[in-house]
Amino acid sequence: MTYERQKVDAPRSAGMALRVLVNLAEFPLTRGLIARIMLPKVGITDMRKTPAQASSVFRVPNSLPSSGTEDPLTVAQNFPLPPEGFPLETAADFVEAYKSGRTTPTAVAQRLLEA
Repeated sequence: MTYERQKVDAPRSAGMALRVLVNLAEFPLTRGLIARIMLPKVGITDMRKTPAQASSVFRVPNSLPSSGTEDPLTVAQNFPLPPEGFPLETAADFVEAYKSGRTTPTAVAQRLLEA
């Protein structure tokens, strides 16, 4: 999946104008009006209409039941793996890539900076 940046036609605010805009957005009587104007301009309305094609969230339990005396490595190995075809890279993917020599932490950081 590639990310295509969309042009956002939204006003730029700073200083006093930003303070006034924030106050209007937070004030109960003007909140709805500001939302009806701003949300479509920045693409939030369209984003809300877009159906999700696949889950982008894989929830790992906070902790597995343990006696507290188990080896942490054993506990970690018992955590569930992401489902097959999971769209995002996991920490396990990076560890495997580092171990196999396919990439380095420096290369990953460079890729992030170039994105």
